[in-house]
Amino acid sequence: MTILPISLIIPTRNRPLYLKKSVFSILKQRKLPQELIIVDNSDLSYRKDVIKLIDDFRLKINKEVNLRIFFLNKLGSSYARNFGLKKAVYPYVIFLDDDCMAGENFIFVIYKYLLKFRNSLLMCHTKIANKKNLIAQIDYFLVNTMFEQAVDLRKTTRFYLLDTKAFGFKKELINKHYLKFDQRFNSYSVYEDIDFGKQALLRGVKILKTRDCFVYHYYCKSLLRLIKRNFQKGQAAFYYRKKWERQNRKVKKILTKLKQNESFKKKIKETQQSQYFIESQKYNEGFQTLMLDKSLVRRIYIIIVLKMVIFINKIGILFELFFYELKRLKR
Repeated sequence: MTILPISLIIPTRNRPLYLKKSVFSILKQRKLPQELIIVDNSDLSYRKDVIKLIDDFRLKINKEVNLRIFFLNKLGSSYARNFGLKKAVYPYVIFLDDDCMAGENFIFVIYKYLLKFRNSLLMCHTKIANKKNLIAQIDYFLVNTMFEQAVDLRKTTRFYLLDTKAFGFKKELINKHYLKFDQRFNSYSVYEDIDFGKQALLRGVKILKTRDCFVYHYYCKSLLRLIKRNFQKGQAAFYYRKKWERQNRKVKKILTKLKQNESFKKKIKETQQSQYFIESQKYNEGFQTLMLDKSLVRRIYIIIVLKMVIFINKIGILFELFFYELKRLKR
């Protein structure tokens, strides 16, 4: 079994069963990372279960793989990711969420592409693990409309949003550009990945995605959880917009100038007429597949849930806007 110079980091919180599946999916790989880091900021009630799992992992893991676990009291996915990144020793780093299971040759494919694309953050394709759950299917669709706006029908595709469920990079690249996960997004547990991607793009780092490797991700199973998460997304979206407000204005000015350019208009027409663009648009309309072979009642239910989730997201934005303006008035 080959060991690769990779530090694989799994941040986890209060999900020992998912963590078990995630780690065992790594241990089944033909090529293993030199280092496996688990950053746990679970509540004390879950710590005993995690410690038991670590003992199981140590028995089954290859002796050449260095298994390290860190228990943190400070909460937040951004803090856990930054901590894991500091502790990583090897030149290549892969992040994997605790609710994701690695597909076949996951580690080797990422490593192979990172050797080729050194100035890039490489994302993997995500498949739904809990297909039978209707809420999970809706959540999968909602996430994909954000992160899969261009489907990579070729080997790799360039993206402008980063999804950190499963992605890799050369550690030297992060140190060179001083990239960090913004801990202001800790309380929301969303948008820290999009923010990280934005920092990378502004420093000239590319975001690529490949379908050659994939992970199975467990999406929201309950409606209440889906509503809560999208409310948090709305709150985080407000702070994200505020943070990049000036930069977004500059980008808009550049785009308006480009739209007046005739050669730029021709390029847009060419891409819209290309087979790649047409097929990616079909994928964007993947909601139709969610609606196929379903009863009328289920269709109505899906539409109601989607509209409710979008509405809740907007409420989250307005909620944060209200408190932001309130703070300004007090000053």
